[in-house]
Amino acid sequence: MEDNNIYSKIRDIRQARGLTVNTLAQKMGEDHQKVGRIERGKRSLTIDYLMKVSKALDTPLEEFFTQSNKEIDPLASSMDLLNEVIIAVEETNSRLPTPLDAKSKGKLISKLYELTLKFPEAQQRLFLDSFLEGFLALNTSR
Repeated sequence: MEDNNIYSKIRDIRQARGLTVNTLAQKMGEDHQKVGRIERGKRSLTIDYLMKVSKALDTPLEEFFTQSNKEIDPLASSMDLLNEVIIAVEETNSRLPTPLDAKSKGKLISKLYELTLKFPEAQQRLFLDSFLEGFLALNTSR
């Protein structure tokens, strides 16, 4: 892996799985040209799109963010937390009467991740669950 960015990691993982851009695009239900532009870094990447890529490549989300040698344990730990935040927000969002759009979801994930990092590791999951439970209650009681 010569480049160390998310776009090249998508391409490298796809190639390691023996998939063409067309095959990946079909698995994702996307246009092959869009997939190619994403891999080349010519198009912005949303969390929804990254989740589709992750599912189509059968690859955990954190794989796109971590260094291949995983020599930095705090980074791996924070990527695990980011993955937890993304999954928790996605699950909560699916239960909302009016789900958040991709931009709002991205902002929520970013802020929630930032807030969760302020807690000791042992309390992070409790904070995350409590926050999203309250968020869900506020948004379903309208």
